[in-house]
Amino acid sequence: MKNCTKIGRNMGTNYYIYSKNREFVKEYFPDDEYSIVDEPDFGYWIHIGKTSMGWKPIFRYHKWAYKSIREMIDFFKQHNNDITIYNEYGERVYGIDPIIHYADDYPRKKCIWGKDNIFGGYDVIRAPENYTGKDYIYTPFSHKEYEDFTNRYRGCHFKSDVITDDEGYEFLDTWFE
Repeated sequence: MKNCTKIGRNMGTNYYIYSKNREFVKEYFPDDEYSIVDEPDFGYWIHIGKTSMGWKPIFRYHKWAYKSIREMIDFFKQHNNDITIYNEYGERVYGIDPIIHYADDYPRKKCIWGKDNIFGGYDVIRAPENYTGKDYIYTPFSHKEYEDFTNRYRGCHFKSDVITDDEGYEFLDTWFE
């Protein structure tokens, strides 16, 4: 396994708790919120979130462990001896902070609904430098704001299960990758 603390700006990366402690996993992640794995050793993977280029991170809501970023930070501190964090590429990540603050230094860019010249359809595209309209969205995208923004233009009413905590971090109460 590679050890890393730098979080790359690739298309998307999933993050997992790895634990060998069966009782810990059963107590805090019941209802099949884990996978049994044999790498790096026999143990359990628990999905904790995803980072993607141009987006704010999104986290998995685990009702028995944590339901907000503050609870998540406290949980990781309290159970530091039972968990290790890895990304989907098998690289160890030291601490939860690099994932939480993934998008903090991402450049803010104004985006609008418009014609995508590459694929020919309509989608969210970068706004021209001189754009003065009132309907836009900034990167890094919030999953909830993006959903609301695109629903206005697509004429649909898609509603996801995104939950926003008191600090503005987003969680999903369902499996995702």
